[in-house]
Amino acid sequence: MELYLPFKGGGSPSEEGLTAKPQYVRAGKTFIGAGSDDPQTGTGKVYTDVNKSLAANGSLTLPAGFYDGGENKVTQKLTTQDATTITPTADGQTVNTKNKYYTGDITVAAVSNFRPEVIKYGVTVGEGDNAITGTWQGFVD
Repeated sequence: MELYLPFKGGGSPSEEGLTAKPQYVRAGKTFIGAGSDDPQTGTGKVYTDVNKSLAANGSLTLPAGFYDGGENKVTQKLTTQDATTITPTADGQTVNTKNKYYTGDITVAAVSNFRPEVIKYGVTVGEGDNAITGTWQGFVD
């Protein structure tokens, strides 16, 4: 192996500016770099056809090395759901949102008679800031 190191003046060329280390050079490649005046062999791993799947909101740390040739890709497959309207029911309901990406809004339909004057006196419907306590007192024929 021959290496041309241009220099000015007398003496030998300096390796001072050489910064390459074996882990930063492809495996099997010969180089002259930091830490030695002698030829060194690279140890940097070469990856080809790397295909990884990423979980929802997951992350991926790529190992150090060289990604060469083939198809190197990271994919994420999320089930999508269009906009939807939910109509309240007396029994309650669960909207399955686990691992889904919504492409539109979720609308909860209004309940037209959800007013204090049509709810029995003293009965509280709902929870928190949205709770309504009934004021209706009377009899129904």
